[in-house]
Formats: sequence, C-alpha cells, structure tokens
Amino acid sequence: MNRGFRMTRPNVYRLPPDIADFADRYQEALSRAIGNRMRQVGVPEELIGIEWWGIEKGPFVRYHPPQFGGNIRRGSNGKPGINVDATVFDANAPKMGLLLSWRTASLRHRIDAVIAHEYTEALAPQGEDFHLYAVKNAGNRSLPCE
Repeated sequence: MNRGFRMTRPNVYRLPPDIADFADRYQEALSRAIGNRMRQVGVPEELIGIEWWGIEKGPFVRYHPPQFGGNIRRGSNGKPGINVDATVFDANAPKMGLLLSWRTASLRHRIDAVIAHEYTEALAPQGEDFHLYAVKNAGNRSLPCE
C-alpha cells in the first residue's frame, strides 16, 4: 500500500546515446588521438593515461558515471597519469554545459581544457584539495597549448 512515500533515484548523468555509441565504436582511435593531443600540448609521456583497477587503461576512457576526465598520483603501475572521458563530446553536459564558454568551445578546446585541468590536479602539492588547486591555478600551469 502506497502511503504517499515515493522512492526517488538520484539524478545521474548519462551520456547521450549517440555520444556513447561513438565513444564505444571508436575507443582505440580516440585513445590514440587524445594521447597524441596530450603530447602536442606538452604532457610528459609518463603522465599520459591511467592504469588502475576497474578503470580502462589509456588516455581516453569511459567512466561510469561520466566525469570529463581523471587523474591519479600513483596507479597500479606505480606511476601517475591523466585521462579524458567521453563527456568531453557533450557540450551540454551537467555543470560545464551551464558555461557559455564550454558550450561554444570547439571540441579541441574542450579536450585541451580537460587535459589542462587533469594535469594541474595531478601535479597539485600534497595536502591540497586537488580540484580547487586546479581551478585556482588553471592559468598558471605551463602547458604550451596551441
């Protein structure tokens, strides 16, 4: 008997089906392209891609739920790394899609923004809030972006 109580599910973002399909079909090519872009903007080779249990290996991944990108200070291989998630293809993704600069940016600029953010988080000093550090220091990191 329903007494007026309703179970609600948390609002979890899901990639639009066309983006999810694209990311799945072209996973390997996208991983190569994102890795190459990381090299072009100056990410050191040892930071390109993440190795961690339960996370796809490489510079381009599909997180569940989607989250733009990720970084780790010490992966299962003992090394730090960064990666980019398929959410970068969605100009209207939650949070970032509220920003005109994100919605109107080219795909290359959105990818570069995620690379720069994850790179800065990965290099944040120990004890710092990594995300806040990356936001505050976004313009101070020396990636030679084009």
